[in-house]
Amino acid sequence: MTLNEFLVWLTSGGSIVFVSWIAERWVWFQAQTKEAKQWIIYGSSVALSFMAYAVNTYASTELLSQLAPFFTIMSVSFVSIFLGQAFHYFNKDKKETEVS
Repeated sequence: MTLNEFLVWLTSGGSIVFVSWIAERWVWFQAQTKEAKQWIIYGSSVALSFMAYAVNTYASTELLSQLAPFFTIMSVSFVSIFLGQAFHYFNKDKKETEVS
């Protein structure tokens, strides 16, 4: 996924997935009421969508081209970390089953 594709994904609804995924990891967010959580997710998702749209619309092609390698580094690192965690999680369950 390129930087432009990611920005389009965020603008077209991916922001809710992104914000929810991050917010669920924050302790202060978990302490909120159900209604407060909905409003936090909604407001944050709309703000992120607007920002992604603004960057995709108003940032110059040259700027986006210069940022693309940094986005690639971040996205590959993200995928590597979380795929690694998933592998260890499922592999741990397999080892525990084999020992029993």
